Amino acid sequence: MAWPAMRRVVRRKSSPPLPALVGRPRVLFCLFIWPVEPSYWQPLLNAIRTRSDLDFLIIINPNSGPGEWEPPHEHHLAAVPLLRGAASAGQIVELVGYVTTRWGERAPHLVHRDVDRYAAWPSSSGRADMALDGIYFDESTWHEFGARYYREMAEYARSKQWGQWRSDASVPSSHQARSDLVVLNPGCWVHQDYYAFSDLIIVHEQTVQKFDIGPLRHVPMPFRRVPRHKFGVLLHDGPPPADEERPGHRSPGFTLSNPACHAFSPDTPLTTRGITELCLQRLGVGAFFLTNLSLAQTDIYASFGSNFDEWIACCSDAVRSLQHAAD
Repeated sequence: MAWPAMRRVVRRKSSPPLPALVGRPRVLFCLFIWPVEPSYWQPLLNAIRTRSDLDFLIIINPNSGPGEWEPPHEHHLAAVPLLRGAASAGQIVELVGYVTTRWGERAPHLVHRDVDRYAAWPSSSGRADMALDGIYFDESTWHEFGARYYREMAEYARSKQWGQWRSDASVPSSHQARSDLVVLNPGCWVHQDYYAFSDLIIVHEQTVQKFDIGPLRHVPMPFRRVPRHKFGVLLHDGPPPADEERPGHRSPGFTLSNPACHAFSPDTPLTTRGITELCLQRLGVGAFFLTNLSLAQTDIYASFGSNFDEWIACCSDAVRSLQHAAD
Protein backbone atom coordinates (compact mmCIF):
# COMPACT_ATOMS: atom_id res chain seq x y z
CA MET A 1 0.00 0.00 0.00
CA ALA A 2 1.08 3.55 -0.59
CA TRP A 3 0.21 6.03 2.11
CA PRO A 4 0.59 9.45 3.66
CA ALA A 5 3.82 11.29 3.29
CA MET A 6 6.40 11.44 6.05
CA ARG A 7 8.85 13.61 7.85
CA ARG A 8 12.40 14.68 7.64
CA VAL A 9 14.96 13.03 9.86
CA VAL A 10 17.25 15.48 11.54
CA ARG A 11 20.34 13.99 13.18
CA ARG A 12 21.68 16.00 16.07
CA LYS A 13 25.37 15.23 16.33
CA SER A 14 25.47 16.46 19.90
CA SER A 15 22.69 14.13 21.07
CA PRO A 16 23.74 11.03 23.01
CA PRO A 17 22.99 7.65 21.42
CA LEU A 18 19.75 5.92 22.34
CA PRO A 19 19.98 3.37 25.16
CA ALA A 20 21.33 0.10 23.79
CA LEU A 21 18.29 -1.87 24.92
CA VAL A 22 15.92 0.27 22.88
CA GLY A 23 17.92 2.06 20.23
CA ARG A 24 20.04 -0.72 18.77
CA PRO A 25 18.54 -1.84 15.46
CA ARG A 26 16.95 -5.26 15.30
CA VAL A 27 17.31 -7.86 12.61
CA LEU A 28 13.62 -8.44 11.90
CA PHE A 29 12.56 -11.92 10.86
CA CYS A 30 9.05 -13.22 10.16
CA LEU A 31 9.36 -16.85 11.24
CA PHE A 32 6.35 -18.43 9.57
CA ILE A 33 8.31 -21.63 8.86
CA TRP A 34 6.74 -24.68 10.49
CA PRO A 35 9.51 -26.43 12.47
CA VAL A 36 8.81 -30.06 11.61
CA GLU A 37 12.27 -30.44 13.09
CA PRO A 38 14.24 -27.69 14.84
CA SER A 39 16.70 -27.86 11.96
CA TYR A 40 14.08 -26.13 9.79
CA TRP A 41 15.04 -22.97 11.69
CA GLN A 42 18.77 -23.70 11.53
CA PRO A 43 19.82 -20.73 9.35
CA LEU A 44 18.29 -18.34 11.88
CA LEU A 45 19.72 -20.23 14.85
CA ASN A 46 23.16 -20.12 13.22
CA ALA A 47 22.79 -16.39 12.61
CA ILE A 48 21.98 -15.75 16.28
CA ARG A 49 24.88 -17.91 17.49
CA THR A 50 27.53 -16.59 15.12
CA ARG A 51 26.53 -12.91 15.05
CA SER A 52 26.54 -11.95 18.70
CA ASP A 53 26.83 -8.29 17.68
CA LEU A 54 23.29 -8.43 16.25
CA ASP A 55 20.00 -8.16 18.13
CA PHE A 56 16.93 -9.93 16.76
CA LEU A 57 13.18 -9.34 16.74
CA ILE A 58 11.49 -12.57 15.64
CA ILE A 59 7.80 -12.94 14.81
CA ILE A 60 6.45 -16.39 15.71
CA ASN A 61 3.47 -17.48 13.60
CA PRO A 62 2.30 -21.09 13.99
CA ASN A 63 -0.92 -20.80 11.95
CA SER A 64 -1.88 -17.20 11.10
CA GLY A 65 -1.88 -16.82 14.86
CA PRO A 66 -1.24 -19.20 17.76
CA GLY A 67 -3.54 -21.89 16.39
CA GLU A 68 -5.86 -24.03 18.48
CA TRP A 69 -3.16 -25.90 20.38
CA GLU A 70 -3.09 -25.67 24.16
CA PRO A 71 -0.30 -26.23 25.05
CA PRO A 72 1.54 -25.25 21.86
CA HIS A 73 2.20 -27.91 19.24
CA GLU A 74 5.09 -30.23 20.08
CA HIS A 75 7.10 -28.93 17.12
CA HIS A 76 7.03 -25.40 18.53
CA LEU A 77 7.69 -26.70 22.03
CA ALA A 78 10.92 -28.16 20.67
CA ALA A 79 11.97 -25.20 18.53
CA VAL A 80 10.94 -21.91 20.19
CA PRO A 81 13.24 -22.23 23.25
CA LEU A 82 16.22 -22.70 20.93
CA LEU A 83 15.90 -19.14 19.65
CA ARG A 84 16.60 -17.43 22.96
CA GLY A 85 18.94 -20.24 23.93
CA ALA A 86 21.15 -19.51 20.91
CA ALA A 87 21.91 -15.98 22.12
CA SER A 88 25.18 -14.92 23.71
CA ALA A 89 25.39 -13.04 27.00
CA GLY A 90 24.15 -9.51 26.44
CA GLN A 91 22.66 -10.30 23.04
CA ILE A 92 18.99 -9.42 22.63
CA VAL A 93 16.52 -11.88 21.10
CA GLU A 94 12.92 -10.66 21.26
CA LEU A 95 10.04 -12.97 20.38
CA VAL A 96 6.55 -11.72 19.53
CA GLY A 97 3.44 -13.66 18.59
CA TYR A 98 1.63 -13.02 15.30
CA VAL A 99 -2.01 -11.88 15.51
CA THR A 100 -4.05 -10.79 12.51
CA THR A 101 -6.48 -7.88 12.94
CA ARG A 102 -7.86 -7.66 9.37
CA TRP A 103 -7.42 -3.91 9.18
CA GLY A 104 -9.38 -3.29 12.36
CA GLU A 105 -12.39 -5.39 11.33
CA ARG A 106 -11.62 -8.48 13.38
CA ALA A 107 -13.77 -8.80 16.49
CA PRO A 108 -11.86 -7.70 19.60
CA HIS A 109 -12.69 -10.89 21.50
CA LEU A 110 -11.01 -12.96 18.77
CA VAL A 111 -7.90 -10.81 18.92
CA HIS A 112 -7.92 -11.11 22.72
CA ARG A 113 -8.23 -14.88 22.43
CA ASP A 114 -5.08 -15.09 20.31
CA VAL A 115 -3.20 -12.80 22.69
CA ASP A 116 -4.33 -14.95 25.63
CA ARG A 117 -3.10 -18.13 23.96
CA TYR A 118 0.37 -16.74 23.35
CA ALA A 119 0.53 -15.34 26.89
CA ALA A 120 -0.44 -18.77 28.26
CA TRP A 121 2.33 -20.66 26.47
CA PRO A 122 4.56 -20.86 29.58
CA SER A 123 1.75 -21.98 31.90
CA SER A 124 0.03 -24.36 29.46
CA SER A 125 3.34 -26.02 28.57
CA GLY A 126 4.87 -25.81 32.03
CA ARG A 127 7.98 -24.24 30.48
CA ALA A 128 9.22 -20.74 31.22
CA ASP A 129 11.39 -20.84 28.11
CA MET A 130 8.23 -20.80 25.96
CA ALA A 131 7.47 -17.22 27.03
CA LEU A 132 7.24 -14.50 24.41
CA ASP A 133 7.90 -10.77 24.78
CA GLY A 134 4.75 -9.32 23.24
CA ILE A 135 2.50 -9.25 20.18
CA TYR A 136 2.82 -8.40 16.49
CA PHE A 137 -0.52 -7.08 15.18
CA ASP A 138 -0.62 -7.66 11.43
CA GLU A 139 -2.93 -6.03 8.88
CA SER A 140 -3.38 -2.94 11.00
CA THR A 141 -4.98 0.28 9.83
CA TRP A 142 -3.19 3.56 9.27
CA HIS A 143 -5.90 6.22 9.56
CA GLU A 144 -6.90 8.28 12.58
CA PHE A 145 -10.24 6.52 12.96
CA GLY A 146 -8.58 3.15 13.60
CA ALA A 147 -6.28 4.34 16.38
CA ARG A 148 -8.79 3.69 19.16
CA TYR A 149 -9.16 0.01 18.19
CA TYR A 150 -5.40 -0.55 18.20
CA ARG A 151 -4.87 1.39 21.39
CA GLU A 152 -7.29 -0.98 23.11
CA MET A 153 -5.55 -4.02 21.57
CA ALA A 154 -2.17 -2.69 22.71
CA GLU A 155 -3.41 -2.09 26.25
CA TYR A 156 -4.88 -5.57 26.40
CA ALA A 157 -1.66 -7.16 25.15
CA ARG A 158 0.46 -5.26 27.67
CA SER A 159 -1.83 -6.32 30.51
CA LYS A 160 -0.49 -9.86 30.10
CA GLN A 161 2.86 -8.93 31.72
CA TRP A 162 5.10 -10.82 29.32
CA GLY A 163 8.28 -10.08 31.24
CA GLN A 164 7.45 -12.40 34.13
CA TRP A 165 9.57 -15.18 32.60
CA ARG A 166 12.71 -13.26 33.58
CA SER A 167 12.28 -14.30 37.21
CA ASP A 168 12.69 -17.96 36.27
CA ALA A 169 16.22 -19.23 36.80
CA SER A 170 15.95 -21.59 33.82
CA VAL A 171 15.77 -18.68 31.37
CA PRO A 172 19.07 -16.78 30.96
CA SER A 173 18.59 -13.30 32.39
CA SER A 174 21.40 -11.91 30.25
CA HIS A 175 19.17 -11.92 27.19
CA GLN A 176 17.66 -8.51 27.87
CA ALA A 177 14.68 -8.44 25.56
CA ARG A 178 12.12 -5.71 26.03
CA SER A 179 8.87 -6.89 27.59
CA ASP A 180 5.25 -6.07 26.76
CA LEU A 181 6.19 -5.31 23.16
CA VAL A 182 3.53 -4.06 20.75
CA VAL A 183 4.38 -4.10 17.04
CA LEU A 184 1.95 -2.95 14.33
CA ASN A 185 2.17 -3.74 10.64
CA PRO A 186 0.08 -1.48 8.42
CA GLY A 187 2.84 -1.70 5.80
CA CYS A 188 2.69 2.07 5.40
CA TRP A 189 2.85 5.33 7.32
CA VAL A 190 0.16 5.79 9.96
CA HIS A 191 -1.51 8.62 11.81
CA GLN A 192 0.81 9.99 14.48
CA ASP A 193 -1.46 8.80 17.32
CA TYR A 194 -0.41 5.17 16.73
CA TYR A 195 3.15 5.82 17.90
CA ALA A 196 1.99 6.71 21.41
CA PHE A 197 1.06 3.09 22.16
CA SER A 198 3.39 1.14 19.84
CA ASP A 199 7.02 0.10 20.21
CA LEU A 200 7.52 -0.47 16.48
CA ILE A 201 5.46 0.19 13.35
CA ILE A 202 6.24 -1.34 9.97
CA VAL A 203 6.10 1.74 7.76
CA HIS A 204 7.02 -0.09 4.58
CA GLU A 205 6.27 -3.66 3.45
CA GLN A 206 6.82 -3.90 -0.26
CA THR A 207 9.22 -4.85 -3.00
CA VAL A 208 12.67 -3.30 -3.05
CA GLN A 209 11.75 -1.55 -6.30
CA LYS A 210 8.80 0.22 -4.65
CA PHE A 211 10.72 1.27 -1.55
CA ASP A 212 10.18 5.01 -1.29
CA ILE A 213 12.98 6.25 0.97
CA GLY A 214 11.87 9.88 0.79
CA PRO A 215 9.62 9.83 3.88
CA LEU A 216 12.36 8.21 5.97
CA ARG A 217 15.04 10.53 4.66
CA HIS A 218 12.89 13.67 5.02
CA VAL A 219 10.45 12.85 7.79
CA PRO A 220 7.19 14.87 7.73
CA MET A 221 6.57 17.36 10.52
CA PRO A 222 4.00 15.31 12.53
CA PHE A 223 6.55 12.51 13.01
CA ARG A 224 9.66 14.45 13.92
CA ARG A 225 9.28 13.66 17.59
CA VAL A 226 8.95 9.93 16.92
CA PRO A 227 12.19 8.08 17.76
CA ARG A 228 13.67 6.40 14.70
CA HIS A 229 13.80 3.05 16.42
CA LYS A 230 9.99 2.95 16.12
CA PHE A 231 10.19 2.69 12.31
CA GLY A 232 10.46 -0.80 10.77
CA VAL A 233 10.95 -1.91 7.16
CA LEU A 234 10.09 -5.24 5.47
CA LEU A 235 11.48 -5.61 1.93
CA HIS A 236 11.05 -8.50 -0.48
CA ASP A 237 11.79 -9.23 -4.15
CA GLY A 238 15.31 -8.03 -3.45
CA PRO A 239 18.54 -8.52 -5.38
CA PRO A 240 20.19 -11.94 -5.57
CA PRO A 241 23.24 -12.79 -3.47
CA ALA A 242 26.48 -11.24 -4.68
CA ASP A 243 27.82 -14.62 -5.77
CA GLU A 244 24.81 -15.03 -8.06
CA GLU A 245 25.20 -11.62 -9.69
CA ARG A 246 26.14 -12.25 -13.27
CA PRO A 247 24.88 -11.04 -16.64
CA GLY A 248 21.38 -12.24 -17.32
CA HIS A 249 20.76 -13.55 -13.79
CA ARG A 250 18.37 -12.03 -11.29
CA SER A 251 16.28 -13.33 -8.44
CA PRO A 252 12.70 -14.24 -9.40
CA GLY A 253 10.65 -11.07 -9.40
CA PHE A 254 13.67 -8.77 -9.27
CA THR A 255 13.46 -6.18 -12.02
CA LEU A 256 14.68 -2.67 -12.60
CA SER A 257 12.43 -0.10 -14.22
CA ASN A 258 15.54 1.34 -15.84
CA PRO A 259 18.19 -1.34 -16.51
CA ALA A 260 20.87 1.34 -16.63
CA CYS A 261 20.04 2.47 -13.09
CA HIS A 262 21.30 0.13 -10.38
CA ALA A 263 20.79 2.35 -7.36
CA PHE A 264 18.32 4.34 -5.30
CA SER A 265 20.87 7.12 -5.57
CA PRO A 266 24.46 7.45 -6.86
CA ASP A 267 25.86 6.30 -3.51
CA THR A 268 23.37 3.47 -2.88
CA PRO A 269 23.84 0.45 -5.16
CA LEU A 270 20.82 -1.80 -5.51
CA THR A 271 22.53 -4.72 -3.80
CA THR A 272 21.95 -6.50 -0.51
CA ARG A 273 24.82 -4.56 1.05
CA GLY A 274 23.71 -1.24 -0.39
CA ILE A 275 20.11 -1.62 0.79
CA THR A 276 21.19 -2.81 4.24
CA GLU A 277 23.58 0.10 4.74
CA LEU A 278 20.88 2.50 3.55
CA CYS A 279 18.26 1.23 6.02
CA LEU A 280 20.40 0.66 9.10
CA GLN A 281 23.11 3.30 8.81
CA ARG A 282 21.67 6.20 6.84
CA LEU A 283 17.93 5.95 7.51
CA GLY A 284 18.37 4.59 11.03
CA VAL A 285 15.34 2.30 11.10
CA GLY A 286 14.76 0.29 14.26
CA ALA A 287 14.04 -3.07 12.61
CA PHE A 288 14.85 -4.33 9.12
CA PHE A 289 14.07 -7.39 6.98
CA LEU A 290 15.24 -8.15 3.45
CA THR A 291 14.71 -11.22 1.28
CA ASN A 292 15.21 -11.93 -2.38
CA LEU A 293 12.16 -14.22 -2.43
CA SER A 294 9.35 -13.05 -4.70
CA LEU A 295 5.87 -12.52 -3.26
CA ALA A 296 4.35 -13.36 -6.64
CA GLN A 297 5.92 -16.82 -6.56
CA THR A 298 6.09 -17.99 -2.95
CA ASP A 299 5.24 -17.31 0.67
CA ILE A 300 8.18 -15.03 1.38
CA TYR A 301 7.95 -15.55 5.15
CA ALA A 302 7.74 -19.35 5.04
CA SER A 303 11.31 -20.01 3.87
CA PHE A 304 14.78 -18.52 3.84
CA GLY A 305 15.89 -16.58 0.78
CA SER A 306 19.16 -17.49 -0.90
CA ASN A 307 20.43 -14.08 0.21
CA PHE A 308 19.87 -14.79 3.93
CA ASP A 309 23.49 -15.39 4.96
CA GLU A 310 24.73 -12.41 2.95
CA TRP A 311 22.02 -10.17 4.41
CA ILE A 312 22.94 -11.20 7.97
CA ALA A 313 26.61 -10.49 7.26
CA CYS A 314 25.71 -7.06 5.86
CA CYS A 315 23.58 -6.30 8.94
CA SER A 316 26.54 -7.21 11.14
CA ASP A 317 28.85 -4.90 9.22
CA ALA A 318 26.31 -2.06 9.36
CA VAL A 319 25.78 -2.41 13.12
CA ARG A 320 29.52 -2.47 13.76
CA SER A 321 29.86 0.72 11.73
CA LEU A 322 27.13 2.34 13.82
CA GLN A 323 28.88 1.30 17.02
CA HIS A 324 32.23 2.66 15.83
CA ALA A 325 30.59 5.96 14.90
CA ALA A 326 29.02 6.21 18.37
CA ASP A 327 32.30 5.49 20.23
